[in-house]
Amino acid sequence: MIAVTHQTFGITFGLIAIIILQLVGIHPEGIGETIFFFLLVLLGSLLPDLDTTKSKLGRKLWPIAFLISLFVKHRTATHSLLFVGGVIISSGFAVIILKLTWFYALAIGLGTISHITGDWLTSRGVPLLYPFRKERFKAPITFRTGSWTERWICLGLIALNLLLFFGLTNLTIPY
Repeated sequence: MIAVTHQTFGITFGLIAIIILQLVGIHPEGIGETIFFFLLVLLGSLLPDLDTTKSKLGRKLWPIAFLISLFVKHRTATHSLLFVGGVIISSGFAVIILKLTWFYALAIGLGTISHITGDWLTSRGVPLLYPFRKERFKAPITFRTGSWTERWICLGLIALNLLLFFGLTNLTIPY
């Protein structure tokens, strides 16, 4: 997937998570916490591609991406369940140490999971069990990264996100 589709997918995961949490009476404390939550979702949605200097995040954090790319090939270790677990655990420790709300660890974790899920939908798939098994897993129906199919999926996700957002905020679209 290209970066914008990963980010759109991440926003979808974040919106769905907030809706589910609100159903059980849990919600962000104010607009600031909500905005920061979604910024972290966006970061998490790009994080697995920090294994290449050619990605959107890899270009922004070039020295870090370069170092990672020396040891890890693209779409290997950073696209595994082990990586997702490491991100979630690291984020959990970070919010405890920094005395932040657990919502922020959830945001980074959701973004990362959305990235892996998105790449699972592509024809290349993802090595979920890496490094134990290098087999790539993919959805029964896939598409090529950067294809028109991906662009249509991205547009559909944007429409879904708008519906979820307006439903979440109880706003109405003016005629």
